[in-house]
Amino acid sequence: MFPPTPLVFYAPFLILALGRFSLTVCLWLSLFSGLLLDLFSTSFFATSSINYLLATLAFYPIKNLFNEKSLSISIASALFSLLFSLIEFFLFLLFKRNEAHFFSIFLATPLFNALYALLWFALPTKGIEMIQQAWKKNRENG
Repeated sequence: MFPPTPLVFYAPFLILALGRFSLTVCLWLSLFSGLLLDLFSTSFFATSSINYLLATLAFYPIKNLFNEKSLSISIASALFSLLFSLIEFFLFLLFKRNEAHFFSIFLATPLFNALYALLWFALPTKGIEMIQQAWKKNRENG
């Protein structure tokens, strides 16, 4: 059986925040996102916070390669989740926990996070934009 593949729930949110806010604000957002997960986690306290902070710092230099389009958010989330998983792997090694799996780190987690970002962030945003455009067009025509 395959190991569980956790979603990096705040990845799309932080991707969008990186495009709109300064690094300082994004680091605070990633800290609070990690703390929220740490409150309900069974692993060492603050590992999620450290992980989100380091992943945000690692992703920040390449944030301009992505825009807020549907596919771009998904690809950026997959890359953010890959960074997150790699950092998590090293944190687990640091804390002597044997929970890191190759399949989870390099394949499943980034792919599931990309799908999650597409289904719950990118497509609804695109759908709302299309509805607004259709509404505006109907109001102009009629």
